[in-house]
Amino acid sequence: MPSGGKLLDPFCGTGTTLLEGVSVASRLYGADANPLARLITSVKLSKAPIGSEAILKSIERGIRQRRKEIKSHHEILSRWFTKKDLNDITYIKNRISLIDNNCLKNFLNVCLSSILKDLSCADPRIAVPVKLKDSTYPEDHWYRRQSLKKITDFGSKDVFNEFSRRVLQYLNIKQQQNYSENFYLFEDSRELAYRNNHRTLQSNSIDFVVTSPPYGTAQKYIRSSTFSLLVLDLHEDLSMSELDRKIIGSEKVLISDRSAPPQQTKSRQANKVITDVFEESPYRAHLYATYMNEMQKFLEESYRVLKPNANLCLVVGNNQVSGRLFETSEYLKEAAGLIGFKTTGHFIDSIKSRGLMTRRNSSSGLIAHEHILVFQK
Repeated sequence: MPSGGKLLDPFCGTGTTLLEGVSVASRLYGADANPLARLITSVKLSKAPIGSEAILKSIERGIRQRRKEIKSHHEILSRWFTKKDLNDITYIKNRISLIDNNCLKNFLNVCLSSILKDLSCADPRIAVPVKLKDSTYPEDHWYRRQSLKKITDFGSKDVFNEFSRRVLQYLNIKQQQNYSENFYLFEDSRELAYRNNHRTLQSNSIDFVVTSPPYGTAQKYIRSSTFSLLVLDLHEDLSMSELDRKIIGSEKVLISDRSAPPQQTKSRQANKVITDVFEESPYRAHLYATYMNEMQKFLEESYRVLKPNANLCLVVGNNQVSGRLFETSEYLKEAAGLIGFKTTGHFIDSIKSRGLMTRRNSSSGLIAHEHILVFQK
């Protein structure tokens, strides 16, 4: 990408790639269907907020002197937090919502979001909320001692102190980071449309697209954000299932007739595997057909916005569906070629970090390698 060009990450997640692009790009664009991801990205790319120390003092006075119980309107949260902790969390969230400065408000919301998993009774080693029990880890497991300590300590932490420490920690990080005054975040990689006027991102305007899209049904991105989406009211009155359906690769796909063959994709290779899977599992066949067709829309949109001769760098993983290898990298190369892309590179790297589960169930298999694909328009 030329220095000072325009960079797009259509599956930006929490904005790590865009943050790295601050030093080389004149304008940054990102997209993600998860509202929490967009919030975190916005905070990462923005200038460090001013006024957080004064707000902290005001919140502390209020939370220490509070006598009235403040109930959360999300009943599901009461299963994961003590009554006192949930009252304190809700109080802090309500105080943050009164702040006029959006930069400061967003920053404090991200700080609050970041402590929720630790305050809950959920297993911290699993991305999605799973209740931690004393029987979860056997005696000889390396995490046994820490898990028992978390169970014992549940509800004993001071919520405000945890929040305050996180604010100061993140503020220190923000003050050392670069920031951008020219970035925009979209909601859908399949249609990069501005929310205020519904106009789409200009064609032939982007210098470089780099992204790592969701694996086909391999992750539960929305469910892993449940606490934050509910506490911060980011779900926009949608249920978790409705929000999940906006994610490419979701297992919450609405299928009107599972007995009917799934829609054909642009990849003949993918169609062959999906047809074989359909004989054994119509549901999973429909899921993977939907995934490939949604990825096709993303590729078409990326092609539209890229400048001629500009590149798309795609990081994907191959997995299994009903015991059969699903070579996403090869299928996307085939689909991209039909759009007009030329494959100029294909590299393979082993996955060393397991921050999110890479084995969902026996039908998904283990995703052991990442494929780095480079397409030129």
